[in-house]
Amino acid sequence: MTAFAAILHKDDDPPYIEGIAAELSALTGRPATAAAHGRCALIAAPMHADDEPVPVERPNHVAVAGSLVVEGGIGRFRGDSDRLTGEYAFAAWDRKQERLLCARDGLGIRCVYVAAAPEAIVVTNVLAAALRHPRIAAALDDAALLAFLAHGGAPDDVRTCYRDIRMLPPGHTLAIDGRTFASRMWRHWHFPLADGRRRTDAAILEEYRAVLAEAVRDRLDPRGTTIFLSGGIDSTTMAAAAVDAAPADTLRAITTRYPRYVDDVELPFTRAAADCLGLPLIVVNADAHVPWQVDPADLPPASPLDEPMLADWRDALARAAEHGSVALYGEDGDALFRPPGWRALRRSASLITIAASVARYVAAERRRPYLGLRWRERTGIVRPRMHAPPVWLNAEGRALLDRREPATVLGCAPEPLPPHPTRPEAQAILTSTTVSRTFAATIAPETTRRRVELRLPILDTRVIQLVMSVPAIPWCQRKALPRRAYRGRLPREVLARPKTPLVGFNEALVAAWRAASGDRIMPPGEPVARWIDVGTWTRTLRQGAPDAVMAAWRVSALDAWIASGARAAGEAACIR
Repeated sequence: MTAFAAILHKDDDPPYIEGIAAELSALTGRPATAAAHGRCALIAAPMHADDEPVPVERPNHVAVAGSLVVEGGIGRFRGDSDRLTGEYAFAAWDRKQERLLCARDGLGIRCVYVAAAPEAIVVTNVLAAALRHPRIAAALDDAALLAFLAHGGAPDDVRTCYRDIRMLPPGHTLAIDGRTFASRMWRHWHFPLADGRRRTDAAILEEYRAVLAEAVRDRLDPRGTTIFLSGGIDSTTMAAAAVDAAPADTLRAITTRYPRYVDDVELPFTRAAADCLGLPLIVVNADAHVPWQVDPADLPPASPLDEPMLADWRDALARAAEHGSVALYGEDGDALFRPPGWRALRRSASLITIAASVARYVAAERRRPYLGLRWRERTGIVRPRMHAPPVWLNAEGRALLDRREPATVLGCAPEPLPPHPTRPEAQAILTSTTVSRTFAATIAPETTRRRVELRLPILDTRVIQLVMSVPAIPWCQRKALPRRAYRGRLPREVLARPKTPLVGFNEALVAAWRAASGDRIMPPGEPVARWIDVGTWTRTLRQGAPDAVMAAWRVSALDAWIASGARAAGEAACIR
């Protein structure tokens, strides 16, 4: 990761650099470098030892600053986002045209913020850096704060908790004229489609192993990489690919466990996989802190975060950072291998082909595949659950939550992503705001405050395209493709293990919080108190079901975040 910022200014005064550079450098632990090019200044502070000197001069009068993991090799990058794949966020200044281009990867794994004032624009992947510019206002967006209270995240792809700062939507490029600030934005990335090739079963398995190996290889640090390992299919197959691709003695694994909350059913499978692969394994207790406990030495997040176990998450990442600045994380095979519904299945194959695939699957697995018919919902026996706002939001809060404002960046609206013809469910999950906003912010070093970057090989574009191109039956049934691809490479008990949720985790988490907080539930301050019914909120915390209590925690989290400049976060509302 490289922390970067690009500053455009209209007047003839030199751009404000010092505070922004200090913020970037504090995050990465390395000096920030600045380069002024007329009306634009680029600043960058690298986190990894092998990052290029920055900002980088490219051919055709282009200077670039950014965070780039480019699939297939960084040498392909020439400042053109239209052919770029990987995990990236960058700004490129075209000196000849006096134009700033900034872009974000298609799934939104990396963040790009665009902060605007009449005299200046700041583009950066560090929200706090934008706020260091003296002309960028820190005024809060009440509607965005209400969306956090109600749903735990942003209301759309672009709004942030600050009125004058927006997030570039995933898969988009923004072009800003350096003289007039006139802007245009377009979608440069689309979710991969099936490539139309016909493959044998043996070829599918071989190709999956090959593309996963390439995805891992592009994301390794040859000096040292940590793998976050569990006993599930995603992280263990990723680890197997890493062991085959990495230099000797450069890998180690970390696994997290929760002995305070749930029985440790995961660790034996994790140990079996690590032993089989020859990976040194570090076991970290990820429940050492009471929910919402914070380390006073850590800065609060730049925006409110619905993460009660942030302190434990930071502890695990601190262990990873001891080994290097890169860690591999097995997100998100569940979404990628989600079987399509019936309509999408029909668009991908004829009835005869589907029937033959079902017959072969039943004969081999002794179970029926998922066909997405959803008869119970269609007949009204079970209806899809609607996402209702919490009961403790009052009338003023609900009215503000219902307010709709244009989701634009510098006046430009995002281009919607068309529904995927054959895998709409997988696309919808992987391109949702849950990934591009909540997850992206949670893994960002600006939030974790640890000098380690998480990289996600399973969400490599080449891996996604292959999965979109193979028949959903059998390959997307119970993750059959990775399970079969790594037979003989991983222990049988790991490959045969079904998806195992942490049963009872939320109940135990809420019980631990109630035991620690007792009756110390303090009402929030302004403006949060204006939007909630304090009595209903208090009863929810004391008597509500675990999911309702965890939603109610967001009131205290937001109040603590707003108050963090005036009082310690531990003094806010019910969070201690």
